[in-house]
Amino acid sequence: MEIQLITQNPITEEQEEQSFTLPIVIGRDQSQLPTIIDHLPSTPITLLDSENLISRFHAIIKESNQQIIIEDKSSNGSLINNQRIYQESQPLHNGDVITIGNYSITIAWGMPPTIIAQSPSTILNPTSPPNYRASTIIFDPETDLIQTAPDTPPN
Repeated sequence: MEIQLITQNPITEEQEEQSFTLPIVIGRDQSQLPTIIDHLPSTPITLLDSENLISRFHAIIKESNQQIIIEDKSSNGSLINNQRIYQESQPLHNGDVITIGNYSITIAWGMPPTIIAQSPSTILNPTSPPNYRASTIIFDPETDLIQTAPDTPPN
């Protein structure tokens, strides 16, 4: 079975969507990720992590009893829709948000879900173009401080 993992690029702030075949193994060290899960070849996803919030082998996303589940294998735990799980399994639902370290990943399969942005009051339709605000950052060489200019209204 294929699922989509949707993330937001921290640099461009654009949503990125990739499809992966289950089972998926997630961690910060690809050499520590198992290549076989339940007699099936696994799909590895390596997440960069300089703060060691992500375990070398952090989690598995797989199909079990006709459900998609996540198994947390980490020493720090994971969040599913802001609810902490720690070394346990939990069923996933279309549109759930998995947080591993500093990564927030929306999981989808079948029809694409409506993606809920960081602010709970903002709902984005994946087919509509994003509305960007221009901003300016000013460095003051006398104080060595970075100052943010007032917001520039969108064009």
